Amino acid sequence: MHTKNNDPLDTNPEKKSPKHRDHDRFVKEVWAINYFRVGMIIKFLIAIFAALLFFDIAFDKYPVLFSIHLSAIGCSLLYWGMTALAKKRGFNDSIYWQMAFVLSYCFLMVTAFGFTALFYYIKDLIIYLLPVFAVGLFILLSPKHSFIFFATTHSIFVLTSIFGTTDTYLMVKNIVNSTIAVILVLVFMRLTFQMKQHEFEQRIIIEERTAELETINQRLHELATTDELTDLPNRRVFIQSLEQEMERAHRYKHPFSVMFLDLDNFKHINDTLGHSAGDAALRHFASALKGSLRDSDMPGRMGGEEFGIILPNTDLKNGALLAERLRQNVEKSTVLYQGKKITFTVSIGVAAYSEEISNIDELLRKVDEALYEAKAEGRNCIVQKA
Repeated sequence: MHTKNNDPLDTNPEKKSPKHRDHDRFVKEVWAINYFRVGMIIKFLIAIFAALLFFDIAFDKYPVLFSIHLSAIGCSLLYWGMTALAKKRGFNDSIYWQMAFVLSYCFLMVTAFGFTALFYYIKDLIIYLLPVFAVGLFILLSPKHSFIFFATTHSIFVLTSIFGTTDTYLMVKNIVNSTIAVILVLVFMRLTFQMKQHEFEQRIIIEERTAELETINQRLHELATTDELTDLPNRRVFIQSLEQEMERAHRYKHPFSVMFLDLDNFKHINDTLGHSAGDAALRHFASALKGSLRDSDMPGRMGGEEFGIILPNTDLKNGALLAERLRQNVEKSTVLYQGKKITFTVSIGVAAYSEEISNIDELLRKVDEALYEAKAEGRNCIVQKA
């Protein structure tokens, strides 16, 4: 089911340069952090104002502040409800919702406490400076956004001070002190944002280098375990798999067979058509081999034009039947190389594991002998050894 993307930052990510994708990721990360922190602040303030309301009601010493505390807890509860609604509606992770939510709540708190400071604590700016420093401490805004935010909120505070304060000396003192505090907060926010940006850039570098190392390690693993020409497991991996299969067969009494295959007169292809033609023939043979086997079968390139196949849960009779089918398919196949048709045949030796075989060398010797006999009998045939 296709889900419509409502976040413009996520549209056509494949068309964006890595630099733009990293920038979008950083912006999303910053606003997700802000959204989480504001959510924590809301819960903290709800608890604080609930305690203050209880104090007001129980002791009734500050009837004027009751309405202030009630308004503050009401606004905080409203924002808390908005987060729950956003989560239910499914746009809780939208960056624009997070931006609007964070900035509006911070604006509300700073301006509300600013008015409270002017009208109820006109000689004490601490009520105004507390939310200012709280925003500067917990909210990550870019220098441009932080300047716009505090220029707006502080302009409201200054204008309200001018028109709402009759004491000129107190008004100037409040404006100067609050302006100095806001400038300090802006400097702090700039430094904090730059540190976060630097941390993010370093993390991106580490992630990129880690991804490069993983790619290199994966490539090294492939080179160490896979034959580059045929994309089949190499001899070392094939022998390891054969040892594991022998252990399983010995433990669970399961039969299994092994076959060796050798392309007949392969040197003639290299000598007459060139090694590139021989490589094409080997790739074609490996592809046909993989397409003819079961998922549980394990093919591998032993070296040169010699291949091996492990056949789990397969006795000698069924292993020989599979070998004959492979021989016929190879005989009928044709490789087209630079307009020339290349045909070839294969000799196959098949041997089955038995409890009399004590180690892997005995099994390999038995299947080697079967292959040697197939080649000695004129090639393009199979020989099986019990």
